[in-house]
Amino acid sequence: MDHTILLNRTWERFVKEDVLDSSRISKQILESWYRCKESNVDPYLVKGKTVLFGDEYFSKVSENETLLKIATPYIQSLWRSIKEKSRIIMLTDANGYVLKVIRDSIIDPICNQLNLIEGVKWTEKEVGTNAIGTALAIEEPIHVVGKEHYSLLSQNWTCSAAPIKNSRGELIGVLDISKNQPYYEFDIYSLTVSTAYAIESEWKLQEQRDRIALVELFLQFKQKDNEQMMISDINGYLVTASDSIMKIIRDGNNPHDFEVKNLKDFGIKILTKQPLYSGDHRLIGFKHFVKHVNENSNHYFSAVENFTFMGEQGNSIAFGKILCEMKKAAKSNVTVSIYGESGTGKEVVAKSIHVNSDRKDKPFVAVNCGAIPKELLESELFGYVEGAFTGARKKGYEGKFVQANRGTIFLDEIGEMPYSMQIALLRVLQEKEVVPIGSEKPIPVDVRIITATNKKLEELVRRGEFRQDLYYRIHVFDLKIPPLSERKQDIPELVKYFFKTKNINLTISSTIMDKLTAYSWPGNIRELFNVLEKMMILSEGKSLKLSHLPSYIKESNDNPSTPIDPRVESTKNLEGGFFSNNHKLQKEKMIKALQSTNGNIREAASLIGMPLSTFYRKMKKFNI
Repeated sequence: MDHTILLNRTWERFVKEDVLDSSRISKQILESWYRCKESNVDPYLVKGKTVLFGDEYFSKVSENETLLKIATPYIQSLWRSIKEKSRIIMLTDANGYVLKVIRDSIIDPICNQLNLIEGVKWTEKEVGTNAIGTALAIEEPIHVVGKEHYSLLSQNWTCSAAPIKNSRGELIGVLDISKNQPYYEFDIYSLTVSTAYAIESEWKLQEQRDRIALVELFLQFKQKDNEQMMISDINGYLVTASDSIMKIIRDGNNPHDFEVKNLKDFGIKILTKQPLYSGDHRLIGFKHFVKHVNENSNHYFSAVENFTFMGEQGNSIAFGKILCEMKKAAKSNVTVSIYGESGTGKEVVAKSIHVNSDRKDKPFVAVNCGAIPKELLESELFGYVEGAFTGARKKGYEGKFVQANRGTIFLDEIGEMPYSMQIALLRVLQEKEVVPIGSEKPIPVDVRIITATNKKLEELVRRGEFRQDLYYRIHVFDLKIPPLSERKQDIPELVKYFFKTKNINLTISSTIMDKLTAYSWPGNIRELFNVLEKMMILSEGKSLKLSHLPSYIKESNDNPSTPIDPRVESTKNLEGGFFSNNHKLQKEKMIKALQSTNGNIREAASLIGMPLSTFYRKMKKFNI
């Protein structure tokens, strides 16, 4: 049977009966159809719903002036190459509003009828599965043909789209090439992706040029003004600032990931904000005159004076913020979801929430979901009765949920939980009772649940590896634990804490401490403590020497807290393109992780909390 007919029947059954044969469509299209269904998109839609006209449209164009300036020559070149009947090229912003259209005049009536014009919003939620909207949703290139579109208005089209991102990996727009014929065009798809990447590369180069221009403007202002000031880019990220302000901001932060909106957390008040323009009259950033109104930046720690932390809290603002959130979480009974890289101390955070809660006198039961074989996890969590299976204990087993009754259960590595067990856990959360294996009698349980993971659960949900309904059940109060690289101010206190727990009176020279604070610590606090343990053994109870440090730390030149000169912030890769400073740091982090694990790629990926597939892909990208 013709594929188009089969696909049409698949679509009709899905929109009418909510039945979907997943073998007949790609995973990307399947997931998009489900998103459309959840968003109540009209599958019989015949035209775009939201269109900006007049001042609203021109305001969008103005906001995206740099994107249009960079992309237009590429779009015009594309049009000269592929100009033919029924063809259209579109550029949208990050929200799916069409900024620019070039099309064959023969399809003008069709496009006008569909509202496929400049100013229309062409997202999944607006018009269903389509190349532009789905590329925005998944942040990946996609080719959508005919009946793969969710709504009728697009089902006679073939569309190829690719996202355009800035140096921070944030979406800035989408390039689309479409034709009013429902046939596969993989050559056009490849051309779309390549052109989008070219625009993206040009954008990143322009970002660096604009940063240089902003620094040069700052140096001019600095000669004339004695007031405290800072310069930000158009997205609100810090470019540079007066020395006194930079010293405050650098406390536990990478200055070039710092957003102006967070200034108030450091007791810094913006007095005035002035736009800054390039030589070609584009808005490229802002000058902020600021005032440090709170000399005591330890207000986070004063807010948690009565909070007992089970480890060493240090004194960085980065971790002070988390302590404040932990105190708030402890006061309630909501489910807490902890995210953090491996080795950041997620279980210590969970215990601290427990001991400061109303359940502090009741059990705290920790379960590592990734360390228990999947065939044993159900019995471990929910227990079993005598004779439930071969090898079962004579009197049965009281599962972890029953053990934690009236207390707290900590489900570590929740992202590793098998899909079948996720269903069982969801039932426990909904019914507040467990049924041991081999029993039909439910046991009521009253437990506070805290979960932790070093994986992005949203990404697992998108890939169909983690249930969306369970995600929303456990993702009520989320805590993101900063990696040690973002709280280096705490390293001296963590070192003292480690030796205190070992009942050893050792001091570290400033030279060794400088090396410890310069290193990037991909394994976080766990790696720091392991290094200190080894140094302690090598010293045989005597003073610690530089020679006791691992060679990869002694040779490390990492120093993310040092301001980065925008003129050298990019380094060329082998292909002659440019890696942003974030990519450079990420590459170094991966290399250190590989060194720490003697080249074991799986362990290195786990050490820095990166999915194995992503680790392999980035090894290839960074030529590691």
